Amino acid sequence: VLCLQYVNQQLVENICDFDPTAMELEVNLELIVEYVEDHSRIEVWKFGNAAIEYLYHWAHICLALIKLNKKISGAIISPPLPSKTDSYVYAKMPEGSLPGK
Repeated sequence: VLCLQYVNQQLVENICDFDPTAMELEVNLELIVEYVEDHSRIEVWKFGNAAIEYLYHWAHICLALIKLNKKISGAIISPPLPSKTDSYVYAKMPEGSLPGK
């Protein structure tokens, strides 16, 4: 019941503006984990409020995206580019295989 007082227009606007994949995002992950991951989906479902259930799922998705983004940003590996001395032919179309040629 305490949570319902926070479900208002301002919360909806904040949710719409929130980007969990933003690089400059500063979020207290421990707090989110405490309030979201420590409760099961069944507990939230038994509460009997669709808005709270949707917020729970939204928070779970955001948490997963934030964690994934942190993991990826810490391990960006650029793909290898061919060197100037690379003499391999990666794809070669046989002569006359293109329509109109």
